[in-house]
Amino acid sequence: MSAPYTSAPYRITGAVIPAATPLPEPPPRLDICIMREEHPKQFTLFVLSWKRIMQPDFEPKAASFQEIAGIHGMPYVPWLGDPDEGRQNARGPWLGYCNHGSILFPNWHRPYLMLLEQIISDVGYGIASTFASKEQDPREAEAWMKAAAELRFPFWDWTHRRTGEEGVPDILKTPEIELEVPPGVPTTYENVLAYYRLNHPVDGFNNRWRTNRVYKESARAYFREWDRTYRHPNSQAVSVTEDYAAINALLKDGNPDRLGTWANLTNDVSGMFVFPLDIAPDERANAWDEFSNTAFQSGHRNLARPQEINSPYVWNATPIEQSHNLVHLVLGGIGHMGDNDTAGFDPIFFLHHCNVDRLLAFWEHIYPDYVAGTEGFLNPDGITRTPFTQGGGTWIETNNQVVDDRSPLPPFRNAGYAYWTSQGGHTLMYYPGSSRPVTISPINKYYTYPPIEVGNDKVKIDTDPERPTSLPVRTKQRRVLQDYFRYNPIKARDDTKIELLPDVFKKKAPYSGDSRRIPGRIYVENYRQFFVSANLDPTLIDGSYMLVVSVKVSAEVKAEERPFEIGRVAVLARGSSETCGNCQAQRAGGVRVRGVILIPHHLVAQVLVSALKNKEETPEHEIIETISASLQASLVHPDDTPHSKLQAEGPEGNERILPGDKSPYLELLSSEVYQQFDEGIQQPTSKQKADVPYDFDDWKRHTSLARVGGAELHWVHKRDS
Repeated sequence: MSAPYTSAPYRITGAVIPAATPLPEPPPRLDICIMREEHPKQFTLFVLSWKRIMQPDFEPKAASFQEIAGIHGMPYVPWLGDPDEGRQNARGPWLGYCNHGSILFPNWHRPYLMLLEQIISDVGYGIASTFASKEQDPREAEAWMKAAAELRFPFWDWTHRRTGEEGVPDILKTPEIELEVPPGVPTTYENVLAYYRLNHPVDGFNNRWRTNRVYKESARAYFREWDRTYRHPNSQAVSVTEDYAAINALLKDGNPDRLGTWANLTNDVSGMFVFPLDIAPDERANAWDEFSNTAFQSGHRNLARPQEINSPYVWNATPIEQSHNLVHLVLGGIGHMGDNDTAGFDPIFFLHHCNVDRLLAFWEHIYPDYVAGTEGFLNPDGITRTPFTQGGGTWIETNNQVVDDRSPLPPFRNAGYAYWTSQGGHTLMYYPGSSRPVTISPINKYYTYPPIEVGNDKVKIDTDPERPTSLPVRTKQRRVLQDYFRYNPIKARDDTKIELLPDVFKKKAPYSGDSRRIPGRIYVENYRQFFVSANLDPTLIDGSYMLVVSVKVSAEVKAEERPFEIGRVAVLARGSSETCGNCQAQRAGGVRVRGVILIPHHLVAQVLVSALKNKEETPEHEIIETISASLQASLVHPDDTPHSKLQAEGPEGNERILPGDKSPYLELLSSEVYQQFDEGIQQPTSKQKADVPYDFDDWKRHTSLARVGGAELHWVHKRDS
């Protein structure tokens, strides 16, 4: 990315469909496994096109893979595709394009993916034409051209059940791959999905390592020496091996009660759909803020206590950035995906982000009106509003710069040469244009995603602005998505086969004191949903790390076994980089990383039974203390080596207590779960229950996990000798 700025701006249009009346429906982006199994010609064109743009002599240079990869982080120089960009120079050197921990996070990555999709489509047409000319059968020739027309960038669906059963698919890790090419004979190629071999060293790819580590337990990342990308590598400059066994051990688990990180990821995604569909218009920007990123600016309004959420406009949803960050670290370890500076060079980055964009598209479909808007967020007083700022407005391009739905998303320019914005990037609606039927709108994306199906029900993303899905249908579809992503409290309760007797599980709204009977509202009986709310300091460690939360059930798990891991929250950092403007801003502003972890109901039940607390007379405070005491928390490095642990015992020897302002802040929360039926329905049938989504109320913030039963716990870090 160091060539002179001589080219015209590179317009990001996506894989354009030629103008026609009427416009055909946009092709879907496919699951990478489905593409290979059911669309072999598309898969061949996809792999060979990506291989072509990875070549060092590919033109235009702005569309070469190494240039595109560098937009996300290193080498922190302006992208060749935007030579006319007006840059802020008052703060010194170039500060990058980073949009993480921001309301712009999901929408900035959308045109980024479209850029790569666009050039792969363009190259794919050329390859398809060459293949078609070699075919003797005109039907085969036509099939190649049809495959090129329908080719869109695929996604790796890490929420799919096969991830929990198999881990990372073989096609994403084998060094070689067989492709179908004319005349129909499988041919072996280098697998560009497994890694990227750098064409030349990348400025800023410096070796990074953790402090207080001796050589034998080193976790150095040798970015300077590595000439290709690695996933979960060992810490060596040469003879590097990738530990896919470790990755898969995290993603899956042989114990049927411990389904591994795959299960935790699906819990994270189901938590994205907790928002009700009737949020007041003046609160919708707050909802977008909570969903779109882990910083949650509108929720943290007490700057003296940045670790605590103190806004009433909170739904305790899981942010889309939470699962995004976790996949980065699970795949990367100390390798390229584990650091935002280097992640964009690993091909799996784009397959992963395509899945994130897919989840965003389904969320936008269910909640089409929940956007950041242009008026900022509603303050706790319920009257005034505060504009969103990027990183607290301290180190961004101009001090106190406001960001909203109309903020430009450089370096990505649309078909009209204007910068893409969140407003233009919102939804996959497919507009014909305003001047005449064949005019193509500059904000069309030219893709969609396959429907999500559960039994006979399916959720199809809206693409026709003339036929949006109605509110009643979206309400039912929200339930379909909850089922697909495995959130079903009635099933969880029934499968547990333990009736919880204490009042906290029997009484309606025990904490709100609201005894009103809301017509049509039916609570899930004998149930209360518990969560851990996490708040982490990204500056605690130089680099990325993970919080791991587990539940210890003394009667069910032997002492030598590890507890039941229930979730992780990842801090995806950029090492100690000082060239990322947004990162500097967030560090200066004390921005923290928020996450939500669902505690499975069957573990809550087992904890209470094993502690002999499942009795009608057990007081509420003993229930909460018992659940809190069963929760264990630790911090681990990206390679899963321990950093620190929350414990009652004080430090010994070379251990130390982490500073209070840097330590993770964990809270135990709980809520009622209910379904809202029409007022006339008093006793819904099973079919009616299956069509109504689950909602939450009577939220209670119980206790900090650093205080259990009156005892103070400490985060203790054991330093290596």
